[in-house]
Amino acid sequence: METETPSTFPYKPLDTEKSEIRMLKLPPKGSENFELITVSLHDDPKYAALSYLWGDPEDQEIITVQGHKVGVRKNLAAALSRLRRGQSSLETDYLWADAICIDQTNHAERSQQVQLMGRIYSSAVVVYSWVGPNDYTLAFKTLATLARLVRERAGEKQSSDNATFQLDWLRQHPDLCDAKDEAGGNPWQAVSCLATEKYWKRVWVFQEVALARRLRLLSSGDTILGWDDVKPVSASMTRLMFQISITGRSKPSFISQEAWRFIQDFSPWNVLGLVNTGRVQVQKPLKEQPGYYGWVVAYFAAHLKATDPRDYIYGLLGVTKIPILPDYRTGKPLSELYVEYITTWLDVAYEKNTGPLKPLSFLSVAGVGPFGSSDILPSWVPNYPENALLSYPRPVKSASYSDDDDITRNPTRDPYVVKDTQSLFVWGRTIGPIDTILEELDCNRLQVFYSFLKSFLSLHTHYVSGTPSLQALCQLLLGKKDSKAVSKKTVELALGIAFFALNFDTLDPETPQESAWYHEWETRLYELAFPGVDMQELGFTRTPVQEIMSLSKYQRDEILSDLEHALRTYTFFQSKSGYLGNASFGAKRGDILCVLERDNFPVLLRKTEGDQYVFVGAVDVLDLDIQGLLHNLAPGAQWFELR
Repeated sequence: METETPSTFPYKPLDTEKSEIRMLKLPPKGSENFELITVSLHDDPKYAALSYLWGDPEDQEIITVQGHKVGVRKNLAAALSRLRRGQSSLETDYLWADAICIDQTNHAERSQQVQLMGRIYSSAVVVYSWVGPNDYTLAFKTLATLARLVRERAGEKQSSDNATFQLDWLRQHPDLCDAKDEAGGNPWQAVSCLATEKYWKRVWVFQEVALARRLRLLSSGDTILGWDDVKPVSASMTRLMFQISITGRSKPSFISQEAWRFIQDFSPWNVLGLVNTGRVQVQKPLKEQPGYYGWVVAYFAAHLKATDPRDYIYGLLGVTKIPILPDYRTGKPLSELYVEYITTWLDVAYEKNTGPLKPLSFLSVAGVGPFGSSDILPSWVPNYPENALLSYPRPVKSASYSDDDDITRNPTRDPYVVKDTQSLFVWGRTIGPIDTILEELDCNRLQVFYSFLKSFLSLHTHYVSGTPSLQALCQLLLGKKDSKAVSKKTVELALGIAFFALNFDTLDPETPQESAWYHEWETRLYELAFPGVDMQELGFTRTPVQEIMSLSKYQRDEILSDLEHALRTYTFFQSKSGYLGNASFGAKRGDILCVLERDNFPVLLRKTEGDQYVFVGAVDVLDLDIQGLLHNLAPGAQWFELR
C-alpha cells in the first residue's frame, strides 16, 4: 500500500456550526490501526489531548490510520508509542493530536480549528505533555520528592503554593545533598535538563499546557508526573532563589558544591514559573482579569519561539482571548497582522486597567537597533521572530504601577495607528542626538571601552546629574538607571576597572583631571568616585590597592566577566546634552534620544528623508527624569510618525 502523509490523507470536511473536531482512537492490543472519528465539542466528548513538538519534517515513521499507511514525524510516533505502552492506565482511548486531527493543507479548516484550540485543550479530561524522547524518570522522581517535602514541611502555616523552600528540608535526602542518586545520576541536573528542553519554549506548547485542566508529563520512561507536583516546587524554589540572591547566603556545610551549583541556578524555575503564571492567568474568572484580558500572557510571546511568525499571535489566542481571528491565507501580509495586533492592544490599553503595562510597552521588543531593518514588518511593531533568535531575548518592559496613574484617553497626545500607511504616531520630546557611541566591539572591546572611559573622565569630573563620573559609568555598566544608589557591586566594579587600568593602561595622562585619576587612584579612588559613601558599611576597610590585591583570581575573573558581558550585550553612548545610556548595537551616532507620552522608558529614533522616523529601540539612560521632561514638554515637543 502506498504511504501517505497527513497532507494527502483523505479527510472528510468538518461541520463548523457544530464545532466538530477529529479524534484518534488508540488501537486495542494486537492491532496497529488507529481510527479517526469525528465528534462535536457541543456533545462534551471525553478525550485526552497531546502536547508535543512536531520535530524534523524529514524524520518520519509510518503508522496506520483508517487502514491507510500514513507518515508522521518521529516525535509524534514516539509519543503515540509511549501512550500505547501504558494504555491500560489511561483514562480514555480517544486522543486529539493536531498534526493528524487537522487537515494542515486546508487553510480554512486550519484557521477555524485554531479558533477552537483553547476549547480543545481546556475541555480535554487530561493533557499529556510529551517532553521528548529522552528518559526523564530521575527528574520526575526528584520533583515528586521535592513536592512532598514542600507539602509536608509547609504544614498548616501556609499553602504549599506560597511556601519558601528551606534548605534544611534536604537533610533527610542525601542524594539531593550530594547531587548523586544510587545509580550515579545527578537529580538536580536531571531537573535542569527537563526544564531547559526546547519543548517549553514553543508558542503552541505554552498555550497547550496553560489551558490544560489536568496536565501530566510523559517521557520515554515509565514514570508520569502530574503538574500538581511541579507547581509547588517551582513556586517555592523561586522564592528560595530570590532569598539567596538578596541575602547572599553561603552554601550550607551539608550540601555539596555540585548540588549548590544547581540549587542556585534560576533557569529551571524561571521556565517552569512562566508556565505556572500562564496557568494561573487562564484559570482566573473573567471578572478577575480587569485590564489585560490576557495581554500579560500575550506578551509572553517575547520569551517563546515559533516556526511560523504568525503563530506568535495566533498560537496564544486560546489563552489571551484577544479579539483577532486567525487567518492562514498565504496572501495576507505579516505586517497587516502585527499592525492589527498593536491596534487592538492600544484600544484595550485605554478601555481597561492594564497595570504595569503602559500603552507603548511593546516598543521594548521592537526596533532596527536590536533586530536590523525589515522588509516585512514596520520598525515599531514587536519583532517576535527576530527576538527569538537572540541569545538573550528582550522582554516586554513593564513599569512601576500606581492606582493613581492616569490612563484615560487624551486625543491630543495618545499614540494611534494609521493602518493604510502602517504608521504609529507618538507624541513626545527630543532630548538630543547621540554625540558619542562605541561601535560594535570585537576582541579588543575592553581597550575600546577603556578609551571611552578615559576620554569621558578627562572631560567630565561629574555627570550631568552631579554624580562623580566614575560612579556614573559603573552604574551604567551594571544596567542601573539611578547613578546615586551605590552598592557593594558598584564599588567592586570600580575596583575592577582600576585593576584593568593598572595592568593595561599605557597612555600617559594629558590633563590635570587624568593625572588625578590615573596617578592618585591608589589612595583617592573612593574619594574621587564615591564621596560621602561609607565604605566600611559596604564592607571595604582597606585602601583600593589593598582591596584589589586581596581579590582572589576567581573574584577578579568574575568582575572582568561581568564587564565583558556588559560590553557584549550593549553598546554605550553619550548624548549631545551629556546623558549616558546603553543601547543595542544597531544604534548610530546622530540617532535622536527621545521620551514619549504613554511610555516608561527613553527611546532612540532615526529621521528618514521625509518627515517620518524609524524606531531604533528602547534604551536605558542614567538619571533621566522622564515624567519631568514630559510634563515640561516645550521645547522639542512634537508628533513623531514611526514607520
